[in-house]
Amino acid sequence: MSVSSTTHATKKYAEAASSQLEAQAMPSFDTLSYAKVLQQGGVPTKQAEAMATALLQYLKNEVATKNDTILLQSDLQSDIASFKSEIALIRVELKYIRWGVSILF
Repeated sequence: MSVSSTTHATKKYAEAASSQLEAQAMPSFDTLSYAKVLQQGGVPTKQAEAMATALLQYLKNEVATKNDTILLQSDLQSDIASFKSEIALIRVELKYIRWGVSILF
């Protein structure tokens, strides 16, 4: 296999993987079905399509994905670990302060 065909194959794989990640990150929403339901309810076709598109954009921008929650969980776990370390250090410092005060009195 030549270098250019290997590079081309790698690029295609990267594009496919990127597309797959985007698909996982986006909430699942069937705009066509949604627009059809709106049309059946009496909404004109163009308005139903616009509403479906607007809702999809909102979902993409505002709704947390599973990946978002995993990242947030990781950040929170890191913050909790930092706070626990700080609390442990404060406890040690308090012991030394109590010991120092007990010597004075």
